Amino acid sequence: MKRSSRPRVLFCCFLVAILLGSLFLVTLRNESFSKYQTVLEPRHFSLDQNKTESFRTFSDSRRKVITEEKLRNILNENCDTSIEEFDVSIGNEILTMTEYKDNLARDFVAKNANPGKKSSVSPTLRSYENLPKPNPNKQLQNVKEVVDMKAMTENIENERKRRIALGDDDLLQIKELVTEMENETIYKVPNLVHFIWFGCRRFRVDHYITLLGAFRYQNPKFILFHTDCEPVSEYWTVFKKIAGATLRVVKRSPPLTIWEIPIKIVEHRADVARLQIMLEVGGIYLDTDSIVLRSVDSLRMDKMTLSESNVDSLANGIIFANRHSWFLQRWYWEYKYFVDTHWGKNSVLVPWAMWKLFPDKIKVVKKLICRPNWSELSYIFHELYDWHQNYILHLYARYLKTWDGKEERRLKELAVLNTTYGQIARHVIWGDERVRDITDWIVTCNISQILES
Repeated sequence: MKRSSRPRVLFCCFLVAILLGSLFLVTLRNESFSKYQTVLEPRHFSLDQNKTESFRTFSDSRRKVITEEKLRNILNENCDTSIEEFDVSIGNEILTMTEYKDNLARDFVAKNANPGKKSSVSPTLRSYENLPKPNPNKQLQNVKEVVDMKAMTENIENERKRRIALGDDDLLQIKELVTEMENETIYKVPNLVHFIWFGCRRFRVDHYITLLGAFRYQNPKFILFHTDCEPVSEYWTVFKKIAGATLRVVKRSPPLTIWEIPIKIVEHRADVARLQIMLEVGGIYLDTDSIVLRSVDSLRMDKMTLSESNVDSLANGIIFANRHSWFLQRWYWEYKYFVDTHWGKNSVLVPWAMWKLFPDKIKVVKKLICRPNWSELSYIFHELYDWHQNYILHLYARYLKTWDGKEERRLKELAVLNTTYGQIARHVIWGDERVRDITDWIVTCNISQILES
């Protein structure tokens, strides 16, 4: 062989050696693949059924793959568990956590965002101005009857002493409250928001929205939560944390009589209690489903303000009152003729009649507090009603299951719900009515995490 050909031969032998070494490594790798029936660093797979179990066994130690059921169990045991490191197996498919949450959020929105078909145009409210109305004189026992202020004062004082004897809190012993009550400004109604909560029951998300709306948009001096059984729930715990010193839980037993007449219906007890609270200290009374949407300071300029809720009624679920209001005193006086079985007469029909008979003693808001009303609930739960001028929206929570299909919406549903209810819930909870991206917390059960997101 010539001397010049030797380098060429050596180079060819070198290439052959490299090729043989590569083939050996590929063979070794294929044997490993065959042994474990998988590949390293899996992200998204479609596997044969007979290979799935062996894949999961190997992959659990490498990629922390868990089943969807196991993921739910982990979160049920501890909502704060970090789950981003997991992939999720669903049938023969394995998804990264990002893919899993994207798919879940997309399906969730498709299922829950639009509970029903909407009208082609935004609904509007009809006026009650020209509709026939009942005779207001028939709603009062004696239109010309004069309030006996001495008897009125004694009645309120006796009820206060009865509650104190039961161990209830005395509003008049809360110095900051008395200061606010007696503070003379341009406002005739003190910036005190009152809620009544009689009986032990669950504090739901709609209750949370109601209290948060008052705190966020009215900025009251105090929120006074009058109750004989303080609620226990995560929503209540979160609200207490948010409200801080603004919230005062006031122990208060429900009234059992009014003018020595027995009260057995719990709603009527709450009706009487709210008037007694207004006569003691005044302020803003709200039902626990009356959601404040913007400041109501302009409604504090008169001694008494109520809202029209129907053609023959004023709502007692939202009351603005100075404790010396003549209208408030006359309203309470009419309870001397209270009949417990007459649902709603003293609470909504009597104040309507008094408005028609004594219009100079009260300010009445027509459409911006209690409309839509109970006969227009499709506007709240099915449609997109333009609520932006409303001071308050009354949710009529007793009809939630009938009209919304559920007694309580989950936060995730409210985040995407394309209805009036969904909009106002987001407006209060997150300060923005727009639909929220729920992808990051679609699998969490931590309510605090969602509320603070």
